[in-house]
Amino acid sequence: MRSFLIVLTLSLFAFGTSCSKKADEKSASTKAEVPVVKGGGEAPDKSVDSAVPEAGPIPDEFLGSAQVDPVCGMKVEVSKDTAHSHVDGSYHFFCRQGCKNSFDRNPDKYLGK
Repeated sequence: MRSFLIVLTLSLFAFGTSCSKKADEKSASTKAEVPVVKGGGEAPDKSVDSAVPEAGPIPDEFLGSAQVDPVCGMKVEVSKDTAHSHVDGSYHFFCRQGCKNSFDRNPDKYLGK
């Protein structure tokens, strides 16, 4: 019974720290240490009005590294399937396609421009 409660608690914590919050509602808690998630897995949404061109493949130097999603602040373990964008000579990685879509609509909002 105790193991079940521990697993349940950890599961709730993992789901509670996922990128389900709105990007505009960044809080101080996003600056705290958060678990690393493996980004990607979802197909790109071709219907999104994007200000950012397709980024192409991820350079090998980023594979396996931990990066911070500029939209929600989560740490992302970069793999070949991680959602990403390339803007002004820099790569940006996302925990899920929804964060990438938000970023691609208005990258300046998330880059502090």
